[in-house]
Amino acid sequence: MDEFQQGEQGIGATPAGRLDRLNGRIVLWLARVAALMLAGIGLMTFCDVVLRYVFSAPFNFTVEVTEIMMGLMVFLGIGLATHEKRHIGVDALTMRLSRRSNAILDMLMSIIVLAMSCVLVWQLFLKAGVLLQKGDYTQIRKIPYWPGAYTMAFGCLF
Repeated sequence: MDEFQQGEQGIGATPAGRLDRLNGRIVLWLARVAALMLAGIGLMTFCDVVLRYVFSAPFNFTVEVTEIMMGLMVFLGIGLATHEKRHIGVDALTMRLSRRSNAILDMLMSIIVLAMSCVLVWQLFLKAGVLLQKGDYTQIRKIPYWPGAYTMAFGCLF
């Protein structure tokens, strides 16, 4: 049974289980937003190429919007990969370890990832505040950087 559909008897019966399910739903929606951004980048690039070569009138914002959306895609999608434990692992090592050793290694890696994620979220929020205070924006279309930075920090939080 899918972990998002477990009833009162399973993981969902505990507060930690409910929190895990809520986080799973949130990161799934954030990943869907990231997927829509990827589709938007593809569509925008296609239209830009057609306009450039057929009408000699390309978009002037493609590079800026793509840069911002790529950063957002990474930080909105990373939560789902972490939640579903789909990150990169070295099977050559873990296959040779006992079940107990794998559990210990998994716990240690989770602690390291939690610490790194906390630092990353903290630094992203600080950077977003600096970008907001300074009023930094892109060169051509004058798109402010701070909303994207806050969104990246929020996405990384999950």
